[in-house]
Amino acid sequence: MILQPKHLNHETGNWEGSHGMFVGTTGFGKTYLAAHALEERRYVVVHDAKRTFREKEWIDERWTVCETVNDAIKAKTNRICYSPNRFELRDEETQEKFWEWILRRGHTTTLIDEMTLVAKGRYMPMALMDNYATGREHGNEILACTQQPVEVPNLVFTQSRSYYVFYCALGSHRDKIASFVPIDPDAIANLEERQYYLYRDTWKAPIGPCILEEDGAEEEEPAPAA
Repeated sequence: MILQPKHLNHETGNWEGSHGMFVGTTGFGKTYLAAHALEERRYVVVHDAKRTFREKEWIDERWTVCETVNDAIKAKTNRICYSPNRFELRDEETQEKFWEWILRRGHTTTLIDEMTLVAKGRYMPMALMDNYATGREHGNEILACTQQPVEVPNLVFTQSRSYYVFYCALGSHRDKIASFVPIDPDAIANLEERQYYLYRDTWKAPIGPCILEEDGAEEEEPAPAA
């Protein structure tokens, strides 16, 4: 398993997920690992701000690829790749609508392929904040990929429970990661292609270096709302 299994909260009766981060320089495997992690979930939405996820080999007949929020909402498949056009990506109202849909939908694992194109510095869509704060109680998970951890809002780090750390070229990026993950920045600097450290927030230390390999299978999950 790449992702933590969802668990049943006996107090609320809801299946809960957990947020995660995939951090590292482009080309070292973080999107590849994240894409295969999605195989462990049944109901998936990808926010493809770079518009490159849609072109990968793992996009098959199971996926609906669309460029507008309205088309994403109408999609009938369990796997949706939302590749916003330039207007939608830059329109704050449209992005709020997307994250509000995710929040209300529930039981959805959403992968953000480059967080800094969605939230950067002090800016983050309010509905995305709500997803981080309360979405997991409704079965929602946010998996964030980034090669610019310094520019990612701290909320993303503090709300994530799993970290997948790949090579980072800049010392400032390694230091930012080390402030949330108990890992020596030099260990990050020494990672090679397809190597990464895995850390859960309940562990005393990360494990690794791990080597990328395909893993995971779909699980039975509650269906999202229409």
